[in-house]
Amino acid sequence: MSGIELVVLLKECYGIEDSTSQLLDHSLWCEIDPANLTAIPRQPTGLSGATVVTPFAFRCFQDMYFAAHLQMHDPVPDVQAAIEERKRKMSLTPWNSGPVSRPPPCTVNHANQLKIRKGDVICTNPNAGDQWKRSKSEVWYAYVSGIHIDRQRRTKLDVLWLYEPSDTTLENAYYPFQNELFLSDNCSCGEHGIPLEAVVAKLDVTWFVTDPHAVKGYFIRQKFQTVEAEDSYGFVTLNSKDFNRHDSHLSGLRAMSTVLQSRAERPCMPVESQ
Repeated sequence: MSGIELVVLLKECYGIEDSTSQLLDHSLWCEIDPANLTAIPRQPTGLSGATVVTPFAFRCFQDMYFAAHLQMHDPVPDVQAAIEERKRKMSLTPWNSGPVSRPPPCTVNHANQLKIRKGDVICTNPNAGDQWKRSKSEVWYAYVSGIHIDRQRRTKLDVLWLYEPSDTTLENAYYPFQNELFLSDNCSCGEHGIPLEAVVAKLDVTWFVTDPHAVKGYFIRQKFQTVEAEDSYGFVTLNSKDFNRHDSHLSGLRAMSTVLQSRAERPCMPVESQ
């Protein structure tokens, strides 16, 4: 909860407070009001002015300007065991996760030697979809959601772009899994589909991963979504609905328009990893 939200909530409570409601005496304020955080007694740490963080949090922020104010500490054994068990039950990244380097770049092949199918992950030339991506990578990655022939009888691929960590709001910040790609909601579809000739390779990826350390190559477990109405971005767990194409050739349609969808255009999603 932000400070502004807290002020608004307090103001509303003051407005309806009476002798019977006792809203302002609720224990909730002891947990969310920065000026009155008494729900949990302050614990002695022996650290003057330092912020105690886990080893993982320290690695994430060790190159930031405030790193000198961070003090790395491991949890006591009982707490660490509880954390590891909770992470396991929730399929979160394991506690002992260390950095994983980026796999070697795609091996360039000739497009006419590749059999591209719906559901493949491909590598393309960097200029294949520059209307969407602004990456400095040698190749770009995309998920093939459809294949069609345009009016000039050229084979075009409808794709959802896959982002590397640096393509997201993480940018140049530390991220332990450089072999992780993120499904985006940015597509090049319909008349904006990429030509088959732009494909330089096919990429093997593992989908719906729960333990990144069990994967040697690239993996995808999250979607980097854009909420244009709110001008916001975020990471969400991947699910089957994320493989529906956002066709650019339908963007001109208005509400209540009637469209016809071919059976062949239904989403093709990967199989969940075991």
